Amino acid sequence: MYLSQRLADEKLANIAEYFGLKSIGSVCPAISEMKKLEAKGEMKKVLNQMYRLLGIKQLTCPLLF
Repeated sequence: MYLSQRLADEKLANIAEYFGLKSIGSVCPAISEMKKLEAKGEMKKVLNQMYRLLGIKQLTCPLLF
């Protein structure tokens, strides 16, 4: 969900629908938690691995939303 929002700039409603959730209320907490972990540097290794697997150049600045 986090990568869908961050990399594709997808709307929360679309993310919820894709993951089979009934509302965006389920998406927001998941994305918020990931943003907190990323800000603390706790997700750097995992995110770098994901970016490498997806062939995406690492993002240098976090999205502000």
